[in-house]
This record gives sequence, C-alpha cells and structure tokens, in this order.
Amino acid sequence: MVNHKKTIALALAGGGPLGGLYELGALMAIQQALPTLKLHQLPMYVGVSAGSVIASALANNFAINDIAKNLLRPQVADHPIHPSLFYKPAWKEYMARLSRLPALSLEAVSDYFVQPDDETLLESFTRLKRLLPSGFFNNQPIEQYLRNLFEQQGVSNDFRQLNSRLMVVAADLDKGNSVVFGQHGWDDVPISVAVQASTAVPGLYLPVKIHDRYFVDGVLYKTVHASAAIDAGADLVICINPVVPYENNNFDDTRAEQTSIKNEGSIGIISQALRALVHSRSTTGFRQYDSDYPDKDILLFEPSPTDAEWFFTNEFSFKNRSSLVEKAYKATLQDLAGRREALNEVLAGYRLEITEESLVPNNREILECRKRRRKLSPHMLQLRKSLNKLEQQLEEP
Repeated sequence: MVNHKKTIALALAGGGPLGGLYELGALMAIQQALPTLKLHQLPMYVGVSAGSVIASALANNFAINDIAKNLLRPQVADHPIHPSLFYKPAWKEYMARLSRLPALSLEAVSDYFVQPDDETLLESFTRLKRLLPSGFFNNQPIEQYLRNLFEQQGVSNDFRQLNSRLMVVAADLDKGNSVVFGQHGWDDVPISVAVQASTAVPGLYLPVKIHDRYFVDGVLYKTVHASAAIDAGADLVICINPVVPYENNNFDDTRAEQTSIKNEGSIGIISQALRALVHSRSTTGFRQYDSDYPDKDILLFEPSPTDAEWFFTNEFSFKNRSSLVEKAYKATLQDLAGRREALNEVLAGYRLEITEESLVPNNREILECRKRRRKLSPHMLQLRKSLNKLEQQLEEP
C-alpha cells in the first residue's frame, strides 16, 4: 500500500522529442517496478518542455501505457500521435520576415551613405539578421492535439479542475525568469497552451504569446524544477532528466581527427555544449536540494552518458521511436536493479518496494511493438534498411 500521508510527485524535464521518448520508456519501467504506485494517480506533477506533454496527460488520468500506445502504435490507438505534430513549418513567420527585406536593405544602404565613416557597408547590413525567423517550426499542432484530448468528457484542459496538482514551467523570454502555469495567477491559462509554451524550444519553435508576454522552453533557466513540487508540499519527488552530455568512449588521442565529436559538425558540437550546460546546472541544483530540503527525498533517473544512440539519433526522425522507447525502458529497469537496495531504503518510508520479480522486461506495449517490427515482410525490411542507409548518407557532411 502507498503511504497516502506523504505526498509523492513526478517531475519531468525536457530534451525535445527524443527526451520525451526516453521519459516514456523510463516511466514504463518505473510503473512496472512499482505497480502499487499508479503514476497517473499521483497528487502532483511538474512538467518542463517535452516532460510537460507527458505530465499533463498523466495528470488527466491517462495511464503511461495508454500514452505509449498513442505514440508507438497509432494505427490502433484512440488518440494517435503522429510526427507531423512536432514539425509544422512556420510559413507565416517566414513570409513576414521576408516581407521586411526591401525596407531593411534600403535602411542599411541609406545609413551607410549618410554616415560612411561610422560603419562599413558590411556592418550596415548586419541589421538583416532580423530577417531570421524567431522559430523554424510552429508547435500549434501540439496545442491543438492536447486541447482536443483534454476537452473530452472526463478530462480537463483547466488546471483548476484537475484532481491532481499540475505545474507546467515555461520561460518568460523578455523578463528572464520562469513562470509556473498552474500556480495562482497563472492557473487560468489552458493546459494545452501552457504545454505549447513550455515545449517552444528557442530557435526551433516560435515563442508562444500568453497574456501579452512571450514564452519559450522552460529548460531555458532551470532544468527539472523539482523545487516547484517540494515547495508545493511534496515529500518524495521522482525526477527524470533526459539531457546528459555524451561521454565519447570511442575517442582515441592517437586518432582524434577520426574519433572526436568534432566530426559531427556544428550541430553535434552545439548539442554537446548545450547538454553539458543543462546537465551541469541540473547537477548543481540537485546538490543544492540536499542542503535546502534535507527532510525531502528525490530520486533521479537519467540516460547513460555513454549511450551513443541517444546522442547521434536524428532529432527529426521518428522511425526508430519504438526501439528508442524500448531501449530507455530496459536501461531504466537495469538502473532500478542496480540501485534497488538504495532505492528501497528511501521507498520504504512510502510503503513502496521494488522486487526482483518486477524488473523482468515484460511490458505489453513494448512486446506488441517488437512483434510488429518482426512481422514486416522481407521486402519491407529491405526497404527500411535502404531508407535508413540513405538517411545516414544524407546526414553525412
């Protein structure tokens, strides 16, 4: 039996679509390991970026396996999740920016000829940087999907009507701070809109306007925001952070040119830098929790930093989503097994226990996806192999 006198919360961080896949697999493993702890019936949730999508669904009483089914087996799901939800080009933004080209060009040339001694022609044209879009994609389809999902009978798109406490974190672009939707003063915002704001990765998605302010991904200023749950009264916070820097075990000093992340180009370098920055901040934050909240319990789950697949998988590809979720599921089961004794010492205070039997991989959705992959005809398997090879060649510099 779960100790209902103590409050258990779930805090899910960001990491883009791939981070969401990791969190999905990790949660499936945690749910299996702790069957009496219904992850969709917890009293409190905190969601940031991709984590806010899953947290908002759990807070609306959608079981983790049902969420997985919508993504992994859309052909048989009641509310299928398609990749197109995440990658709708921001056409209106493109056109609006391009329409400013003549005026900005004229302004640049005019300023140069009026004051040629103050700036070079090249400097005068730097103002053209304003032609770059504020985001390449529009995540409005995510909001629309969640709005349709949460406006059904029995669920809610209103923070105030949920049985559980839901907090969705986004970053105020102009004020430089985080806003927690669901807290007093921000609980009138529809959940779907709050999630849209929290998932607006800077540069990738357009900022989201709410109450005449613009919001982007909540990871911008803080990673997991577990403190939001603790400050709201949580005694135990189960945290999942998918963002870790890659430890390149294949690096060889004698063959640095061939084995370094540098070979991945600017995208790989920027990805590694951002991961290191986010994870460093997260590590510092969790250390601070130990001193700030000595009477609270925090359990953290993260992917292995040596797992190359999470680092090198194409962020825009969903073709391997079932295998990636399965990978996260199995890795988390192994993590739970390795830390079982230490975890059980903490969980005992909440009348929870991880048994050895509960860590055997047997998730229904994982098994169904594996069967589906095996049922592919030889022709389809060859086609998939060829497409994968072609995609890898296109990604090479």
